[in-house]
Amino acid sequence: MKNAFGEWLCNMLSHPIVKAGIHAGIGNEYERDYMLVTELYNGFWYTAEISLKMINGAKKWYIHNNKSLLETSTLTDDQKKEVSDNIEFNAEALKQRWIQAFEDRGIRVLRQD
Repeated sequence: MKNAFGEWLCNMLSHPIVKAGIHAGIGNEYERDYMLVTELYNGFWYTAEISLKMINGAKKWYIHNNKSLLETSTLTDDQKKEVSDNIEFNAEALKQRWIQAFEDRGIRVLRQD
């Protein structure tokens, strides 16, 4: 619900700096997930299992962080749309890369939340 309200509010606002702030606020709830997932992916800690919910949170943070930066750019609306679509695509590819790397290292991905 909080996420949906933030997205609605962001769409209602016209100033790019305000939009970036809203995106950053939404993304903060997933920042911890992103830090843990990337630290695990990079081999800086180990756990026997990780939840898909945490991986999805990391993906959401990646999307929100990159889109908040995009909002402040001087690109045209068409260019922003194209970049935004690429952010979504890259986030899903990154999620799959994380999952594959974890499974390759014997880290069980808990798919039920």
